[in-house]
Amino acid sequence: GFEKIKSIIDGIGNIYLSNDNCTNQAVLCGERDSIEKCRKILNEKDIFNQILSFKSGFHSPFAQEYIPELKLHLRKLKFMAPRIPIFSSTTLSTYPLDTEEIIKLQEQHILHPVRFRELTEKLYTEGFRVFIQIGAGGLTGFIDDTLMGKDFHAIAASVPQRPALSQVKRVLASLF
Repeated sequence: GFEKIKSIIDGIGNIYLSNDNCTNQAVLCGERDSIEKCRKILNEKDIFNQILSFKSGFHSPFAQEYIPELKLHLRKLKFMAPRIPIFSSTTLSTYPLDTEEIIKLQEQHILHPVRFRELTEKLYTEGFRVFIQIGAGGLTGFIDDTLMGKDFHAIAASVPQRPALSQVKRVLASLF
């Protein structure tokens, strides 16, 4: 988790937190030399780590070059006020309603870390107890790890093990 590695990356240049997923998982983004320095320290401290099979730079200052194109595309969209609150995993607050503020927030999303662990903790503190993952990924596992030992329920609406309708029925039964 990020709490364990923060002091390590603070001493290395050109490496950034990209995703603070849960208590036991963080994703870093950095230049090759910086990543290798970090890995060496992590290995010496017996902290599991691995190099991911892709390069992106998203959720770090390395993604700065994508901002002009992002803004160009976002300005073509029409934003509407949500019916339910939408939270940002960058600011840990609800999305703004103003179009220019939404565009600024999207820019922050590209350049700053995903703070999923902190958002999960905040939502739990605010009374949220049921978490439904829409789409692919490991978010339910991140929630399980972050809220371990607490009263909550996390379920994915789509899983590769069964057809979509079967899983939606499981979600509905689970909510019932």
